[in-house]
Amino acid sequence: MDTYATKYGLVTLLKNEIYIGSAFRSGIYWDEDTLLKLKRFINPNQNILEIGGHCGTSSIVYSSFLNNKQVFVYEPQSVMYDILLQNIRQNNLQDKIIPNKLGVFCYEGTCKMNNIDLDGGGGVVSQRYTAESHLACNFGGIGLGEDGPTHQPVEHLAALRAIPGLDLVRPADANEVSICWKNIIERAKPAGLVLSRQNLPVLDRNKYAAATSAVKGAYVVAYGDELSKQCDVLLIATGSEVSIALQAREILAEKNVKARVISIPCFEWFFEQSPAYQEEVMPRKIKARVSIEAGVSQPWHKIIGDYGIAISLEHFGASAGASLLFKEFGFTAENVVAAATESIKRANG
Repeated sequence: MDTYATKYGLVTLLKNEIYIGSAFRSGIYWDEDTLLKLKRFINPNQNILEIGGHCGTSSIVYSSFLNNKQVFVYEPQSVMYDILLQNIRQNNLQDKIIPNKLGVFCYEGTCKMNNIDLDGGGGVVSQRYTAESHLACNFGGIGLGEDGPTHQPVEHLAALRAIPGLDLVRPADANEVSICWKNIIERAKPAGLVLSRQNLPVLDRNKYAAATSAVKGAYVVAYGDELSKQCDVLLIATGSEVSIALQAREILAEKNVKARVISIPCFEWFFEQSPAYQEEVMPRKIKARVSIEAGVSQPWHKIIGDYGIAISLEHFGASAGASLLFKEFGFTAENVVAAATESIKRANG
């Protein structure tokens, strides 16, 4: 590790923090311009909540903005948390910066999901830090991009689900975001919260099931038959694709096909549930299933089974707007209806 004397105090970094370290060596405090621009939005008489504090370079600056208030920092990655503690101690900021070893390391908005490769899964792969090699790593967020085919991270949902100990959470609407965020904080373990860059409809919870069961990882948003709970096919989706599944359900109902729509914001939470609950949501006797997610289908096969059909994307996208690409690559209610019809045909032999 290297320690730098800066205008805000001593800052210790791992040697592989090349970008930040080079700024300090040249006498520039890392990202100071951005932090000072944020100062005008900060009330010096209120506490600050910082999600993803990394090693504390921004926390140290934030603390200088406050009058007898504190910066509450959430950093889930073990190595970074230890360095955060060191930077707090060596600057005697124990009363100003309050560290918490938990939180959410991923945020999808203006960032791009493909950038997680720059930082070993957003900091989950601790070997990326502990190796102390001269690796040009820097924090990157996750988020769907519309900046060209290789910026559309079709493989990253599957890759993040493969990381042991990580909960990947992809809510369908604002209600699910609220419920899932609370659950993430209460679970106090690494999680990736994958939101959308596009505007999504808020599901009418007077018409559909409440989002409270999102904490169980998956739940029935709408039954094929609300009275009997019977159905002919399961439509299982995450994120923005849940609203597409609900549109398909309406079309199938006109064809006298009962489709159950299931939102599965978090595979990991769902597989933790009792076998009885899993059976209640996805009855094994219903072999006809369609999964809808704008990514590779790899994680879905154990859910949809031999007769299911995955509406997925097995290649990189193209340079175009989201609405055009969704239509071009089959993420439409009409295509879901066609897939459901085919899956029912397969299941019935």
